[in-house]
Amino acid sequence: MAHASEAAKAYLDVAVQMCLPSNYMKNFKLVQGAQSMNDLVATTL
Repeated sequence: MAHASEAAKAYLDVAVQMCLPSNYMKNFKLVQGAQSMNDLVATTL
């Protein structure tokens, strides 16, 4: 369960980062990473 919690926390961190438009391109890469991480979580659960 801690595994999913870690992923959820990281996902939230990305969501917070996305609120900062100055880092838009970096955020775009973070979102892509979050999506792949989300897929990883979906497969591990």
